[in-house]
Amino acid sequence: MGLTDGMRSFLNKSIANRMIVYFSLFGTLLLIVLGAVNYYESSTSLESEIVHYTTEMMEQTEANLDLYVNDAKTPIALLSTNSSLIASLRHYQDMSWVDRLAHNQAIEELTFNINTFKSYIDDILVIGRNGYVNNLYSGKYMNTSYPFFEQQWVRDALNWKESQLQIIGLHRREYYTVLDRKYNTDTVSVALPIFDENREAIGVVICDLNLDKIGDLLPVKRIADNQQLFLLDGKGQILFDQGNSRVGEAYEPGLFERINAGSSGRFRQTIDGQNMMILYTTSEMTGWKIVTQVPMNLIYHHANKLQATTYISILFAIAAIIGISTWISVQLRKPLKLLVSRMKQVEAGNFTPKTKSYGYGEVQLLGDKFENMVAEINRLITENYESRIVQQESEFKALQAQINPHFLFNTLQLIQTEIVCENYEESSELLVALSHLFRYSMDYTRQVVTLREELDYIGSYLNIYTQKYKGRLHTSISADPLLETYAIPKLILQPIVENCIVHGFADGFHSGKITVDCVCDEEGVLIRIADNGIGMTEEQLAALSEKIGSTSGEGSRIGLRNVQQRIKMKYGEEYGMSVSGNPRNSTIVDIRLPGEMKP
Repeated sequence: MGLTDGMRSFLNKSIANRMIVYFSLFGTLLLIVLGAVNYYESSTSLESEIVHYTTEMMEQTEANLDLYVNDAKTPIALLSTNSSLIASLRHYQDMSWVDRLAHNQAIEELTFNINTFKSYIDDILVIGRNGYVNNLYSGKYMNTSYPFFEQQWVRDALNWKESQLQIIGLHRREYYTVLDRKYNTDTVSVALPIFDENREAIGVVICDLNLDKIGDLLPVKRIADNQQLFLLDGKGQILFDQGNSRVGEAYEPGLFERINAGSSGRFRQTIDGQNMMILYTTSEMTGWKIVTQVPMNLIYHHANKLQATTYISILFAIAAIIGISTWISVQLRKPLKLLVSRMKQVEAGNFTPKTKSYGYGEVQLLGDKFENMVAEINRLITENYESRIVQQESEFKALQAQINPHFLFNTLQLIQTEIVCENYEESSELLVALSHLFRYSMDYTRQVVTLREELDYIGSYLNIYTQKYKGRLHTSISADPLLETYAIPKLILQPIVENCIVHGFADGFHSGKITVDCVCDEEGVLIRIADNGIGMTEEQLAALSEKIGSTSGEGSRIGLRNVQQRIKMKYGEEYGMSVSGNPRNSTIVDIRLPGEMKP
């Protein structure tokens, strides 16, 4: 037996035998998937470790920063309550030079002790509302002509009236002479207001913090060389970065808005073409943001070797799968192409059943089943095509069976007449009835209503006509109480009642009557609509019955035909509408429905 015969023999076997080969391929793919999963889990684990380490580092930095700032509160609190300082702010202009010297000496002694033990305090300024300015650490280097009170950060500090610590954002120290190392450098400050005995704010103590000391609080060790750590103030200005190259600059605005939206978190962002993980937390004391940018290539660095091995394995597996799939597909291509070609014929509308050879094995079985399906579809189309068309037309015409413009015009004209004649009560009743008709007919959300709702609608409809033909038209509507909640298709009575008025009383009338009775009997539910109009001959009754039973949408009596089709399509051929009567006497329309409505 040759190779081709062996393949044919294999393909003629059951699909279970061939699945042995397919599962072999599946096993290869499974190994590839497991390798990919292993790579993913390794990368995820490494990412979690880096995030955990970085988060702990940032939390420790936050705690150190809060402790640092809180510790700076002690000396400025001592100064803000110092009696010599308060006296200087209140009476400095009136003091003798001896008193000024004494007060200044007391303040210098206090600040000397602070400077000795608080190395992170760079300078202390005391600014009073009366124009008093004192630079406690570098007084001899201060520019006495500097316009402090024109600076926004000074005005904000003086306007702070809370006894809590105020954080002053990054500002440039231009109030020193060029001889001082701090001249024209950036700093951040904390401040406390100075109150007199009446709790009036008379000045402020501003403590400049040493940014280099703040940098000492931040971690020196980094996970990677291109990892970056920033300290941002509440406006997004960089107070510190590990390279000190961007201090005073604004952090990336789009990123800061996202960071500022929460107190802590992490997300990924591309910065300068590099995929970064951004981690951030917020200092409770200062409101500053501690932000760390960790490059994602660092996270995946240790997984790259495994990734390369996985890719090589995947390439070999893909090559094997392609080779095997091509070999099998050559044997299956011809019968499958025949089947696909046949499917395209069916798709184009050719549902004529055919007998074809689709090769061997399950492909032939599939072809046979497909042809059987085509034959069944062809039969169903033949049987149901016309009924589907009728259903679509009926549904469309059911929506058309609403208040017609002629009826609306006559009703509005009638209302106008009643108003002109000052019959306000009658015109009000007409408006209520008309609004009920509109509200009911324009509710497209329901196709099935209760019998009581349908009768109320008919009542409103007939009420307009009884107002129009005062004393000449009488109506009666009754229903078995058990049928109040009986469900029926919407708008099946109005076309019949309309025909009673339009055709039953076409020759005029002096004492017309329309009755609507709903009862239960052994056969189900009977709704009878009768009038005492001109009636119909036997020939007219036969013609009308033929028209309302027709599936054609042409001619008159479309409303009655629509009602008949809707009832029969919903409940079956044994139910529907019948017409009887006598010439010059009456016309009776009976609607027969089942005892229980079909869902």
